[in-house]
Amino acid sequence: MILPGRHNPFNLTPREYDVAELTAKGLSGKEVAERLKISKGTVNYLLVSRIYPKCRVRSHAGLIRVWIIEAERRGDCGACLLRQAQLVVIGEA
Repeated sequence: MILPGRHNPFNLTPREYDVAELTAKGLSGKEVAERLKISKGTVNYLLVSRIYPKCRVRSHAGLIRVWIIEAERRGDCGACLLRQAQLVVIGEA
């Protein structure tokens, strides 16, 4: 959930932010829906029609990428570690 002063560079609504954040953390559409107590259809609608365009991406992978980049800009060390782990997994480290 977006709290006062929380970083929101894509101008997402609080619900969009929650869906984007959970999706970027690797939860499935079903898991996001269960966690937020909304339908999976609503999750898919928000991702495709609202969140992806605002974040200028076309997929889950694109959303994860921009989410990590923004977290690194904020100095979020957890995101930096996640990025390092991804690089090791895909052999870029």
